[in-house]
Amino acid sequence: MSKSSLLQKLQALPLHPLFFAAYPVLVLFALISKDWHRAALLLSVFIFLFFTYGHAYGYLKRIEIDGFIPGRHRQMLPIVFGPKGEELNSIEAGVPKFEEYNVKYPDQVIYINQRITAIVDLILQSSPNPPVIVIQGDHGPAPFDVIERRMKNLNVYYFPDNKEGLYPTITPVNRFRLIFNKYFGQKYPMLEDRSLYSAYDVPYNYQEIPNDCKP
Repeated sequence: MSKSSLLQKLQALPLHPLFFAAYPVLVLFALISKDWHRAALLLSVFIFLFFTYGHAYGYLKRIEIDGFIPGRHRQMLPIVFGPKGEELNSIEAGVPKFEEYNVKYPDQVIYINQRITAIVDLILQSSPNPPVIVIQGDHGPAPFDVIERRMKNLNVYYFPDNKEGLYPTITPVNRFRLIFNKYFGQKYPMLEDRSLYSAYDVPYNYQEIPNDCKP
């Protein structure tokens, strides 16, 4: 049976496959808490949050309070630095309106980029053994509705000897497989490089996004 046909069969089930793992998790919670009733309560809360997060997020995206949208997750993080690393005062460091955010967030990125460069230089200069350095982003530079750009997350490697094993279309699923094989003597098979996107309100409706990185 192919992976695609297996996935289709799982998606057609009336219950999500997560439920098949519920009982082992329940046993684990019970062993940790030594209380079956508490374990059942914790598991119920976990399953509830797992299945309702996407719907809650979709609902929050429709709410706006004085320019603040609770469902825009980046706005939940305060802006704490200016472009030169200067600390912002308590008012400026609060959660800004979207218009202010468009200005302040890039300013903070400018400072963070400078710090990352300095940190990499420090690692290279002070490491007793030649280091492997990976710098990665969580998603690309785009809002949720620009899917193709959002899937292009930063993926930077530094190998101390050579670039053998690296290729332009590598995706995060093979990042540490490559490193473990190359430097730790492992033999993990490389997986197919695919990028799957799903919206928060329909988290299991996956859409494959073409990998257009050029070899």
